[in-house]
Amino acid sequence: MKKLILSLIIITSGLFVMAQTVPRVPLYEVFTSSTCGPCAPANAHMSPIFAQYTEQLAVVKYQMNWPGSGDPYFTDEGSSRRTTYGVTGVPYLSHNGSNQAYSSVSNSNIDDQLISLAEMKMKVRYMIDVSNQSIRIKGYYEALKDFPGSLHKIFIPVLERKTTQNKKSNGETEFHDVFKKMLPTANGDVLVGNINSGQTKDFDITYTFKGSFRLPSDASDEIDNSTEHSVEEFADLHVIMFGQNMTTKEIYQAAVGESVDNVGDLERAWGSPTASVKNIAFENSVSVYPNPAFNSLTVNVINANNTTFEFQTLDGVLVDIAPVSYGDKAIFNVSNLATGLYILKVSNGENTVVKKVSVSH
Repeated sequence: MKKLILSLIIITSGLFVMAQTVPRVPLYEVFTSSTCGPCAPANAHMSPIFAQYTEQLAVVKYQMNWPGSGDPYFTDEGSSRRTTYGVTGVPYLSHNGSNQAYSSVSNSNIDDQLISLAEMKMKVRYMIDVSNQSIRIKGYYEALKDFPGSLHKIFIPVLERKTTQNKKSNGETEFHDVFKKMLPTANGDVLVGNINSGQTKDFDITYTFKGSFRLPSDASDEIDNSTEHSVEEFADLHVIMFGQNMTTKEIYQAAVGESVDNVGDLERAWGSPTASVKNIAFENSVSVYPNPAFNSLTVNVINANNTTFEFQTLDGVLVDIAPVSYGDKAIFNVSNLATGLYILKVSNGENTVVKKVSVSH
């Protein structure tokens, strides 16, 4: 995909003015519902395209409480975003704060967006603690120009990459980038007054989902975040971040969350490499196929000396399944495993590669 960083020099009355810019991360906010007939073809069109740009686009889908009984994963926080844009029907797509027909989403359209520029730097990373049902998020922004106005907000949505239990009447059986929680507060972080060039702000937030999973019967039976949650798989959580002018609805910039698995990587300085950079060569030597796996899963490791394998459920429970090895290949018989997502850890003693594996029968 195209990436570009520019510094634009503007000559005005003999003066040189440097305007700092960075590549824009496009934001797509989708308002949808599992009881909305037209939402099924809309998501069928958009989701495969979005999936091709997983680390380059900020995408979130808010499930709505209409038509009919509405989506079981409807939330008041998602409804607040609906009010921001005056949404009166679904499907509705807001692209960088402006309404856009979902049919206009295309590879060429997104490629053009990825070479457009923004005047705000923004980064966000997160670490999930499955056993404690919590997620810790670190984010920051830096203004590269003055942003005048009386009301700006920073939003950090927590979403689930794929859900299946909220299916209702429109024929959809799986849903992607489903909104679960808005941070730093239920309505974002309010910044009153001008944002001045050079201004920065850091966020360090830990949010714990309370209680146990419950599937609401419909949108009127909304989850109470103080006692329960609707997260199907905690390991499948994801985070994005964006800044917005609440008067004009302009999106200043967005960021796609970087998932890390240790505190050192979470707390490292912005712009510094992860501790796992040394692991890249080993990671590139490991391939897993087919994925989804049906009866068997093959793990190929180049130079497989001293390689070990560990198969786990998403909540960290070790699966008692041993591979049959043939040289650089390890073959797992997964025919007796329940359909679902699993974690495969491949280690050579110095480095570990973690792969998410889908088993389907």
